[in-house]
Amino acid sequence: MPQRDKLYSSLVVGQIITIIHYAIPLLLGLAMAGMDQASSFNVAMFKSRFKRRQFFAARYWYGLTCLLGTTTLGIGILLLGIFAGVPTEYVGISGLNILGLLMMNLAIDSFLFTVGIGVGSIFSTLFGMFVFGLFGGWLGASAIQRFMVYNAVNHRSYWSLLPRGDQLFLLLFILALTISVAGYWLTRWLFDRISLENEGDILLLPKLRWVIFVYTLIVVPYNFGDWLLQNELLSYSVSIIGVLALGLWWLHRERVQERLMVR
Repeated sequence: MPQRDKLYSSLVVGQIITIIHYAIPLLLGLAMAGMDQASSFNVAMFKSRFKRRQFFAARYWYGLTCLLGTTTLGIGILLLGIFAGVPTEYVGISGLNILGLLMMNLAIDSFLFTVGIGVGSIFSTLFGMFVFGLFGGWLGASAIQRFMVYNAVNHRSYWSLLPRGDQLFLLLFILALTISVAGYWLTRWLFDRISLENEGDILLLPKLRWVIFVYTLIVVPYNFGDWLLQNELLSYSVSIIGVLALGLWWLHRERVQERLMVR
């Protein structure tokens, strides 16, 4: 039970707030790119005098600037409330902590927004964006967490080599920022090559299906583990067969679509 005159924060509430905070930049990027495609705005822009790279850069930086500005304002209001409503001896936050908090949140928001823009730019339908994009991203994050937990338990000697404290923060910040910059250039390069002739397909760049197929073939079996009768061999076999069946359905669907276009 929380005591009177004591600060109390529920772990569940904190986790929910964290999930919402990370979901907002991802969904914002997905919505911006997805709605432009779903509303045929991309078609109009591609037929205009604007270059694709200019259009992509304008949309990306407009959304990112609004997102980072809102994040900075939100953190500022939060800190203002803490310093105004909590006695100084109970705060325990220095100026360096505040700067680190702001920088890390901006880097993570940039990374997730870039992922959302990338997913929304290569899928032709909202169904593909949410099913293959969001669900696939969630499976990938779960697989990474599973891998990290497994190695933390079984290979502790390797984890002892990783940096701690401020060094770990700096490493994560640089990693998130680097991936965001690389993701921006990669997504812009892909956006410059998408073909609206593939609007009836799942992907606007059909060649990327092999990347998604290999990704799914690795992530899905590993993520589910021994889900069937607690037998790894049986579970992995069924998961791989399911992914292969999905890949065959995808190829069959695209071939049918190509035949209809020829007719």
